[in-house]
Amino acid sequence: QNCLPRASMGATSSAPERAEHAPSDGDKVADAVAAAPSPALLDEQGTSPAESDVLDEEVRKRLAERMSSHLRERWRLLFKSSLHGQSFNRFVKHVVGKGPNIVVVRDTDGRVFGGFATESWKVGPKFHGGYSCFLFTAKPELSILGASGDNCNFMYLNEQMEQLPNGCAFGGTHAYHGLWLHEGFDTGESSGICSTFEGALFPTRTKFEIAHVEVWAVKDRDEDETQDAVEASVLERRKKDKEFIALAGREFASDNL
Repeated sequence: QNCLPRASMGATSSAPERAEHAPSDGDKVADAVAAAPSPALLDEQGTSPAESDVLDEEVRKRLAERMSSHLRERWRLLFKSSLHGQSFNRFVKHVVGKGPNIVVVRDTDGRVFGGFATESWKVGPKFHGGYSCFLFTAKPELSILGASGDNCNFMYLNEQMEQLPNGCAFGGTHAYHGLWLHEGFDTGESSGICSTFEGALFPTRTKFEIAHVEVWAVKDRDEDETQDAVEASVLERRKKDKEFIALAGREFASDNL
């Protein structure tokens, strides 16, 4: 990761009676984008309007104000635990390589919070992301925590690695994340101290039980970016596997193929 110092922060008529055609999915999307005071929400294919169980229009509007203008018009669903299942493996499958996105969590106490990821999630042992990342709470009240500029430990995603933490995180260092979702996808934690952002989600270290998770892509998918991210994750995992196996004194089997 090359983390540089922070610089700055309609219906148509086809008969004399003027009978109207039923609106197409494309018409519905265009109408939703035009009418929305906040980013319009679209389904996974980006062809039909969708709904969020955790983000109302006012919260979406406030979050979008912190993003670049081209990320404010339409958000496409990547993952919803009520739809795809509360599974970390499925979460990873749906979010890796999908561009900038919003991760939103509702816990069993009714609190809603999350983070903005400035780039695609990548599976591996290193932090990534940029200084436009932020943490936020939506309930019980709205609060947005921008980057502090102290470090660039913005985004972390890892799975199936015994020697490293497995889960999804925003900010901080291992065991001191601004937001941490455990790979079991049933619990999470916020350290109460996070040097990466301008504050913490909660005033003290807080563990929580996950009730619902949503992830929304805030940029249209770039197929090249998607493929590059997937390939990079595979190569990074292969490299780390070789290193760990070498330390154990075993020969990497595929080298002999």
